[in-house]
Amino acid sequence: MFRLADADRERIRGGSFFGLSLLIVAAIMSHGHESGCVKAEMLAINDDDHQHARLVKYYRRMGFEKVLEVGNNGLSDLPHLLVWGGAGTRMNCNPQQFLRRWASLLKKSNKGSQ
Repeated sequence: MFRLADADRERIRGGSFFGLSLLIVAAIMSHGHESGCVKAEMLAINDDDHQHARLVKYYRRMGFEKVLEVGNNGLSDLPHLLVWGGAGTRMNCNPQQFLRRWASLLKKSNKGSQ
């Protein structure tokens, strides 16, 4: 049976609370920033109250800010429900601020992979 060494396991996880998801979001934010995007929007879907609370907390720690609760506002939510496909918490983040906030951790994890 093949097993990873502890150092390799840590590198794959990203060495932080966010793991691989931080790297994926950083790539998306970098592309957005290079394309002139000044606001990233997302929806923390509310399929289950407990999981929704965890998602909102996770994304807030990552740098997103709450904008709007989608799904309990009657017809005024219809455009949001059509765009996002469900109820939840709309959140925004500035790509440049995101990259600035996480640059040192991303650089550190890159050094560990070389």
